[in-house]
This record gives sequence, C-alpha cells and structure tokens, in this order.
Amino acid sequence: MHGEHLIVEGEKMSKSKGNFYTLRDLAEKGIDPLAVRYALQSVPYRRQLNFTFDLLHQAGKSLARLQDFKLRLTTGKLKPGNSQKVRETTATARQDFEKAMDDDLNTAQALAAVFDWVRDLNTELAEGRFLEDDRQIALHALEQFNQVLELWHSDDEEIDEKIRSLIEQRTQARKSRNFALADQIRDQIHELGYVIEDTKEGIRWKKR
Repeated sequence: MHGEHLIVEGEKMSKSKGNFYTLRDLAEKGIDPLAVRYALQSVPYRRQLNFTFDLLHQAGKSLARLQDFKLRLTTGKLKPGNSQKVRETTATARQDFEKAMDDDLNTAQALAAVFDWVRDLNTELAEGRFLEDDRQIALHALEQFNQVLELWHSDDEEIDEKIRSLIEQRTQARKSRNFALADQIRDQIHELGYVIEDTKEGIRWKKR
C-alpha cells in the first residue's frame, strides 16, 4: 500500500525549503505523536494531504474531545437502567465505521462515524438519558474503534495505584474541610502527571 505524497502548508515538502519534518522534529516541538497519527488518518490514504500545524492543532483538539468523552463514560454517575436509543445509536456507529474501513480504508469517514456517535451520546449524557447499563456498551465500542485507529494508548487507561490513593486522601481531606491539605495533595498529583477535576458527577482524572 502506498499513500499519496504530503504537501506542507500548500507546498511540496523538501529540505531545501525548510518544511521537511520527521516525527522526532514534531515531538521536539511539543506535538503529541498521536495527533500526528490522527492528522494523517483524517484524509484517505489515496488522497493528498496538506500537512499544516493548524491541522495538528485541530487533531489535538479532536483527540482531547475523545478523551473527555471517555472520561465522562468512565467516571460519570448514572441512573440505573439502559437506553434502547443508546444501543441503537452505538450499533449504527459500528456499522458505519466498518463500512467506511471496508471502503478501501476510508479513515476519514470512519472518524466521522465515531464523532457523530460521540456527539449523539454526549447529548444523551447531558439530558440524563444515558444510563448505567449503557456505560460498558459504549466503552466497549470506543475500545473497538481504538483498536483499529489507535486514537490513544490503551495502556494509559488504568490509573496508577499511588495516584488513586492520593485521590482518595484528597477526597477525605475535602470531606473534613481540610482544604489546605486537599490543595497540597492536588498539587502533588499534578506533579506526578495527572489532572483531577471536581464536577457535579464526581471526581474526574486524566493525564496531563
């Protein structure tokens, strides 16, 4: 399989023009390699891609949207039960995703199917119609999409036990109204590479 050549900022990529980048170059500029991967998948491999830093920025925002969605699925407090609409929407997303990948690896259309599904389920979450039994169905579908496109590293899913212990300690400190200690623990968690957020659904965490 041979992908179409890249152009960079609308021009042919060449060392003489100074617009030739390796993955290492981009990583040294602070760009997440997964954002590069996403950007390359945003256009079918047979089509020419105009590789720009704005494209990488948008790719990073798209990945962050997926991570936030996964975080809501993992940590949100949900009412008991299940939703037929969620099941049907998820089944449709899987079908659309597979159809796109079967169409000569149309990754752009596959990503569109994923984000249409995320938008619909975010609406169900916001309006309280996404229920507890829907959680694993959605998470399983999300992991299946990720196994194909690798939008994040699955090894990052489980939080370190040390971090989990610190989060529990911070929760107890807040319950005891020891906010100074809670802030110290939050800063310690941050130094270890995690961000925690206090939401009305509970505490959420993610890697920085």
